[in-house]
Amino acid sequence: MESLEQLNRLISERLNGDRGRIAELFQDEAVFVQMRDLARESDWVHFSPKTYDGYYLVNECSGYLVYFQERGSKSGFRVFNSLAEAATYFFNGLNNL
Repeated sequence: MESLEQLNRLISERLNGDRGRIAELFQDEAVFVQMRDLARESDWVHFSPKTYDGYYLVNECSGYLVYFQERGSKSGFRVFNSLAEAATYFFNGLNNL
């Protein structure tokens, strides 16, 4: 199962399908670690720094970073202090693509 499939399952099971409550899944790093562990190199979403094109939500010492990377160039770079805020911004942005 890929990471976004797992996230959709968790939203369905834990949040009664309400994507607006996604921050509740990211009050700690448990779901974030699941997403990172399930992510495949061929996915367009990534949860650890890599060289692949795509959308990133990563944990760095300065906080949680959200950005798009293409051919090594990063754009749309945002830094968040909390995982819940970063995850909400990240996944809501993916839904608007």
